Amino acid sequence: MESTVFVRGSVPPGFDEEDLRAVVAEVEGVTDVDMQVRSDAAG
Repeated sequence: MESTVFVRGSVPPGFDEEDLRAVVAEVEGVTDVDMQVRSDAAG
């Protein structure tokens, strides 16, 4: 089965979105990673 993974939520300042995308993309069956994160400026 092939799937898109949606990653949603807030992340701390300085968060490396590409690192998370790479980890999720390694999961068997994942064909696309849709990053919907926003920086939590308050930290």
